[in-house]
Amino acid sequence: MPLKLSCEELKPLIEAAKRGEEYKPFQVAKRIIFEEHGIAGTVLDRVYTAILYRYFRALGLVEKLVSRCGAGLSGLDPYAAAVIKVYAFLKHLAGTERDSVRAAIERCVHELAEMFSIDPGALEKAVSTIRSCRFEPATPEEELEMRYYVPRYLIDLVKPLLREWSEIEEFLRAVNEAPPLAFRVNTLKSDVGKVLRTLEKMGVEAWVSERVPNVVRYRGVLDYRRFEPLLRGEVVPQDEPSALASILLDPRPGEMILDMCAAPGGKTTHIAEITRCRATVVAVDVHPDRMARLVELAVRTSTYVAINPLLTDARVLPRMLSKKFDRILLDPPCSSTGVLAKHPDARWRLSPDRLLELVSLQRQLLEAAHELLKVGGYLLYTTCSVTVPENEGNIRWFLHRYPCYELVPIDGPYDRSPLMPQAMRSWPHRHGVSGFFYALLRKVGDC
Repeated sequence: MPLKLSCEELKPLIEAAKRGEEYKPFQVAKRIIFEEHGIAGTVLDRVYTAILYRYFRALGLVEKLVSRCGAGLSGLDPYAAAVIKVYAFLKHLAGTERDSVRAAIERCVHELAEMFSIDPGALEKAVSTIRSCRFEPATPEEELEMRYYVPRYLIDLVKPLLREWSEIEEFLRAVNEAPPLAFRVNTLKSDVGKVLRTLEKMGVEAWVSERVPNVVRYRGVLDYRRFEPLLRGEVVPQDEPSALASILLDPRPGEMILDMCAAPGGKTTHIAEITRCRATVVAVDVHPDRMARLVELAVRTSTYVAINPLLTDARVLPRMLSKKFDRILLDPPCSSTGVLAKHPDARWRLSPDRLLELVSLQRQLLEAAHELLKVGGYLLYTTCSVTVPENEGNIRWFLHRYPCYELVPIDGPYDRSPLMPQAMRSWPHRHGVSGFFYALLRKVGDC
């Protein structure tokens, strides 16, 4: 049955589209706005969430479409740009299942202009231009972009790793299909069997990960605000490959351990849990809001006794800390190209300049880690990126710069890197999980 939308009911959709471009990940902005408007958990929430996931997945194409149609976005008020782009997506890329929302925008142009203090004449002209425009791919490369909602630049980046075109297409299909969700079971408070029984009683399809201990994967809808195991800290929302990182680090009781880019705390609390809270875990992050989430998670999971939060840029740590660490986990900011199914907007933030910025930051963090690691200590470098420059490229650079390190081979549970056999990669299309890279380094001397 088509939705019968009032003009006022369009407001949270436009606000979420606008704020989602300003706040990453967009899902957080969406959730806050939907709660402010009182639609969280409603039919409208489900409809708008489905639209926004596809909208942000196609954002680069939407902007190209608007430009080619001659509507123009330069200099526009952000709310006007959001209305135009959402309408362009619904008109040309979303199919017919959201026609009621598209029709509501056409009907409510003047009301939307009044809501957001936009020039009604300019908005009506832009919407009319988009409505009458035809958008067809101009090149074979653009046809690929439209089919898979990815920039051609991303396709070029995975070619060295996935040399067969058939497998590249499998990867592109996989990043547009959400994998099952997962919880890491906090063994300080619960066990896998108990969590599985709880989910089964709720009618949620769930199973134990075959690759990573104490991870439960599931399909279905869960209201996290009412899911008691989550509220009690018995489980932590965490992907299978993310939960594997702390296991590969192999932390031990009594050790000094550093998590350099720690928030929101899934890996930090896992390190503390593995050591039964008998290690000293220094958790560093530069973002106050994310650090607040880490502290809240540490309290909820009862791992706070082992965790020492430090709000600062990890690159300056060598000037702040005199102690050396036994083990360091470095999960730096990255392109997020391995988690595009969860963060669809990340694909359109990727560019050659942005990749260079990220690689520079990652190398600065690796240099800081070197200064903080004891001789004989271990450094685990991991990203949720599939690009070579952020992964194998950075490790090759690091080993050349600091020859006192050796790569420790990682034997499963995922695939060896074809470019660096001691390192490991997980793949969306091969393993049904997010794409991660892992390299474990041991400092064997001074350099």
